[in-house]
Amino acid sequence: MRILMSTWAPPDEDLDEELAARIVDILENERHFERRTYSTDSSGQTIAQVTVCQFTDPGTGSERWAVVQEVHDGREFADTAAREEAHAVYEEQVRDREGSEGGAPAWQISDVAGVPLDTYTLTVERRDEDGCWTYGGRRGGEWESRLGQDVNPVADGVMTTLEDALAVTLAAVAAEQERINEVVVLERAIGVRPTDDEAYAVRGTEETGEVTLTGMREIERPAEPTDDQAAAYVRHLRASALAR
Repeated sequence: MRILMSTWAPPDEDLDEELAARIVDILENERHFERRTYSTDSSGQTIAQVTVCQFTDPGTGSERWAVVQEVHDGREFADTAAREEAHAVYEEQVRDREGSEGGAPAWQISDVAGVPLDTYTLTVERRDEDGCWTYGGRRGGEWESRLGQDVNPVADGVMTTLEDALAVTLAAVAAEQERINEVVVLERAIGVRPTDDEAYAVRGTEETGEVTLTGMREIERPAEPTDDQAAAYVRHLRASALAR
């Protein structure tokens, strides 16, 4: 990588200062992000970011890629003619900055797999058989623990963007509702008042930093239980009551 300007290192000795200043100006004012990891404050203003930007070198007219790091303790602009090198340096810089004081994640949004991200909020709604949507609660936490499971979906590369995270969390909410629906159908079949509400779609609104996404998953209606299944459920309830 060619250092154009940096808080932490001198620029390349062979680089013309005027050319470097022109490139930095382009990257500050006309850049188009190819990749980006960032965090925002409560008003949505970016407070830290690492980006990959493609640009045309004003000195040679050739295509180049820049990695720009802008964080609380400084800035760095570096570029290369190799796109793969820029992506590798970008991911290295994101990982180097992934932890902040107290061990809390430093980033809210990232496309780098395995990087722990800051807190999220998921608002759930459920749709009943009459088509009415009702509030289903709000969930929050860090991306690693949002499913309440032993697996780490971020480190496993399952969730690397907010879109991935919304899909994974909605799948978990839908699976939970499917289990509730099956119990409701069994309770109704044996003449017991259902202990929960059935729903046939779940909708989630997920917020992280300044980004908000909404998604929905339909849920298939469970089959009516057979007499044997209903009898087995009655035996299960009796055994559970005796075990208390």
